[in-house]
Amino acid sequence: MTRSIYRFSPLPRRELVRLAGLLMAVAFALTACQQVPPEVSRAEESAVSEADRTATVRSFYQLAFVEKKVADAADRYLGGTYVQHNPGVADGPKAFKDAFTGYFSSAPAVSYTVHRVLAEKDLVLVHAEQRGDPASPVIAIMDLFRVDSTGKIVEHWDAVQPVPGKSTNGHTMFDGPVGTRPSPSPQTREQNREAALEFLDLAFNRANAKTAVELYVADQYTQHNPRLADGGAAFVSAFAGAERLTGDAKRVFPRTIVDGNLVAVHTYGRNPDNTGSGSIDIFRFDQNNKIAEHWDAVQSYPARTASGNTVWDDGR
Repeated sequence: MTRSIYRFSPLPRRELVRLAGLLMAVAFALTACQQVPPEVSRAEESAVSEADRTATVRSFYQLAFVEKKVADAADRYLGGTYVQHNPGVADGPKAFKDAFTGYFSSAPAVSYTVHRVLAEKDLVLVHAEQRGDPASPVIAIMDLFRVDSTGKIVEHWDAVQPVPGKSTNGHTMFDGPVGTRPSPSPQTREQNREAALEFLDLAFNRANAKTAVELYVADQYTQHNPRLADGGAAFVSAFAGAERLTGDAKRVFPRTIVDGNLVAVHTYGRNPDNTGSGSIDIFRFDQNNKIAEHWDAVQSYPARTASGNTVWDDGR
């Protein structure tokens, strides 16, 4: 057997203790660095919660639209990069200031009421009512904002609809439950999200409103779309004879928000001439995980937008 040519003399006990202490200190330092990298700590410290994002959007909406302090709201709450999907407004905080400062100067009687606010992760949805002088129509507004990890609003989509003078169902486009809502389990929330998406896909893309209602709608179905009566049967009747949508004409559902027992879905469909129509829908699910109530705002969109963005894409 080959032997080593090196001979080792044992270290004195005092040196062994000192060496062991140094090795333990180095190991502890390396472990700490592996467990809490500086960049992770900084990212976690800068992260904002859903509650923070909701508070930011509520404060922005109050200052910009209710109090009409547009410049103050933009300077305080908008990010330096503000991606705009409203077809009539360009990107950036300055374009927002110019558009709404001018609008409020020309329409001093306009007022806003916030009815619902939904939030999930970095998205916050505001369901609001706009009123002007008595001769102007009431406007239903769904404003959808993205709030980044620094707490700044950096992107916006919307759907805006004049409210008809009469409602087939007898409800307004705004009334119904507001405030706190029961919060089902994470599994149930995901089931509700999938149910809302499948309901819309079945009813519109696959032109099968009957099956959509049978699978996903409660026996008591309260409708706030002013053109539809309450109940699943009225929904089926309204869309009887619809044709399946294929190719570019299919409705797409680019983003959703699940907040408690409410699910919001952003939808869009494109026409051959590149114009389109879309909506933001809010569904309330009952204790049996069936759709029991619905609000929306539906809008037609032009082929081109002031920002060059589409009305439904994602600027990230």
